[in-house]
Amino acid sequence: MPVAGRSGHGGYAAAMRALGAGDPWHQPSLAELRRFGGIDAPVWTMGIANILRALSLLVFSWSPLQHHAVPIDRPIGGVLSLLLGMALLNPRWRVPWWVLHANVLAIVVTSSWYIATATGTLGIPLNLTAVVAVVVYAGAWFRGRDLALHLLIVVVLTFLGLVAHGDPRVFLLNWLAAIISGAYASAMVHLLMGQILRMANRDALTGVLNRAGLMTITERPGPPESLVQPVSVVVLDLDGFKLLNDSRGHLAGDAMLVEVGRYLVSQCRTSDVVARTGGDEFVLILGGTEPDAARALVERVRAGMPIEASFGLAVWRAGEPFDRAMAAADAAMYVDKASRQDDRA
Repeated sequence: MPVAGRSGHGGYAAAMRALGAGDPWHQPSLAELRRFGGIDAPVWTMGIANILRALSLLVFSWSPLQHHAVPIDRPIGGVLSLLLGMALLNPRWRVPWWVLHANVLAIVVTSSWYIATATGTLGIPLNLTAVVAVVVYAGAWFRGRDLALHLLIVVVLTFLGLVAHGDPRVFLLNWLAAIISGAYASAMVHLLMGQILRMANRDALTGVLNRAGLMTITERPGPPESLVQPVSVVVLDLDGFKLLNDSRGHLAGDAMLVEVGRYLVSQCRTSDVVARTGGDEFVLILGGTEPDAARALVERVRAGMPIEASFGLAVWRAGEPFDRAMAAADAAMYVDKASRQDDRA
């Protein structure tokens, strides 16, 4: 629900949905994925893929099984793939998302060219195998129209490469097997990745992000680039939740948490972050929200809550660790809780 002083951002909304809500065919963007050794998962997997491709091209170029002269573009392609793979594995390089798309396209284009210019019997099956691998990669990390476009390019270019090589009927069954198996594996990996990410990043009870999901967004200093500045952080804690659990049972407490989660989501935009970080504690991250607008939102949310709650607000500034903004909001929440207890007394 829009509020004065707040602006939306569609890309981040898609990323939030990708972390577990809605369509299982949507996958998370680069910024929301956990890293290995400081490198985002799509980047280091592509780096390893490039190195393996480089080794296959270089071994193929000097294989004793080759009875024909190998064109010079094969070892050159192998060296370039090796250099690109090593560059992608450099944790200091913040790789843009378009680089991965371009890398996939480059592998498909060069594989199709190698198929068209193959001089022996090993070239076509080897490059079809590379195409299957890149299709599975696309299924794991790309989503929606991006994935469909990559699959269409693979089908068209590899078939054109087969036609350019000569009589396509010679390797038609190989091509069909590669395309069908690659598409099937890509679809299965795509669905499984969606399920895994939902299980890892979503609170099973309320459906909002859990602490792990929140950490994937906030682990780097400063708000993600997809969140419009200024960014406000709201911490809320349910008052009397323990009493509810003790008096009416844990099923009633669970039902209340579900109701609160749905209510908070209904009051926020799809570009906002809603997370449950503890038993009865929730966090809101509001992009494009001035402090005054955030306070107005807090008061509106407070008025409609199904249970009383205490709220704390802080600003998450550029370059600042999220923990600092979270601690400030948490401290403000305890001040609010104490003042409201004094009022009741």
